[in-house]
Amino acid sequence: MIFNAVKQGGLDPGECTFVYDDIGARITHGPSYFLLTEDDVAPNRFAAEIIVGDNPVWPAIGLDWSDFATRVRMWSQEVKSDDETPDLWAELQSQTQLLEDAAGPALENTPFTRDERDEVVRQINELRACEEHIFSFGTTVLRRGLKAGLSR
Repeated sequence: MIFNAVKQGGLDPGECTFVYDDIGARITHGPSYFLLTEDDVAPNRFAAEIIVGDNPVWPAIGLDWSDFATRVRMWSQEVKSDDETPDLWAELQSQTQLLEDAAGPALENTPFTRDERDEVVRQINELRACEEHIFSFGTTVLRRGLKAGLSR
């Protein structure tokens, strides 16, 4: 029953480890596992501790035996999906490292020199003066200018 549930979920049972001990029944596949134990609160019921990949624990309590196979199948599906999903964060970190390596020391992000800062300030002040000049005209003058420009 357990092997079939794992298989129905998409995993190869041969790639899983099945352990039955004093703690409970554990199925592992890489970092993922499904641990079934007796429920301390409800008699004749089971509790499960389920982990898929590097996700947090997904607890399930109050399970009966018929729930077990369904939960194992669902776990197997989630593990298969997790295995087949590309790790986008790892790819992003790898690409970032590639860019850093390609940039090398020649493209350092050094602060502006004093002359460069002065030039930036000069250009910003020029833009401000131009903006003040344009907006100093009244709206009537601007409308006339626009109409005159459009009628040409």
